[in-house]
Amino acid sequence: MRTRRLAAAASLAVLLAMTTAAAEIPTAVGWGAPSHADEFDGNSLDSTWAVYDSPGNGGNGLRRPSQVSVADGRMTQAGTADGTSAGMVLDEHFQRYGRWEIRAQVAATGEGHPYHPVLALIPGGDAPYHCGATDIDFAESDIGGPTYIFIHALPNIQDYLSVRIDQAQWHTYGVEVTPDHITWFVDGVPMMTDTNRDALSGVDFAVNIQLDANDPGGLAPAQLAVDYVRIYPLRGPAPAIPAPAPDRGTYDGAC
Repeated sequence: MRTRRLAAAASLAVLLAMTTAAAEIPTAVGWGAPSHADEFDGNSLDSTWAVYDSPGNGGNGLRRPSQVSVADGRMTQAGTADGTSAGMVLDEHFQRYGRWEIRAQVAATGEGHPYHPVLALIPGGDAPYHCGATDIDFAESDIGGPTYIFIHALPNIQDYLSVRIDQAQWHTYGVEVTPDHITWFVDGVPMMTDTNRDALSGVDFAVNIQLDANDPGGLAPAQLAVDYVRIYPLRGPAPAIPAPAPDRGTYDGAC
């Protein structure tokens, strides 16, 4: 569905030494209780998730519901060597401003080209999609490479930053969106604050999780596991949290 362009070597890569027992973001910054949470208990997805049954990102590979499973308190998307993988979107609980948090791990289980996992906020409901040009991708990477945040806004804005972490360990990714800033968190640490007003798309967001087969010839089988998804309303004033500013580029996939 989306055109992804990872930033070139000019991108700033912030090196992290993260522990596997990562801090939960609400504890670190005081978000309070979530308004919605999916802990993936049970053995099937909640009916509020729409699972893709379609060609993959950019027409590469296939997304199939059979590649999604729920067990042992987690949701897993599995990608095969031939590019059959998965993606899904939360069809309810949209909000324009607030906080979102996903705890996840991803790893290759064989040899080959890397899969491309994405945890994102995309326009919810009937909002125009613009080919990804209003998304906030708050954990996007090639497996084994840097983990990025990409903030897209019309007409072709792309603000971004990256960190290096061991993606095979559990990490908690979060994003705070307010009327005047966007802050990205990894394991409770504010990694980036974007105060560029033109980066705020003003759309109502839905949670999107997908495992993209961007290079479907000879992929390394992989699994993207999610422990939970939590959504928090914006309660009262939310001053911008001091953190590095993003780099800026252009998003060539806008439509």
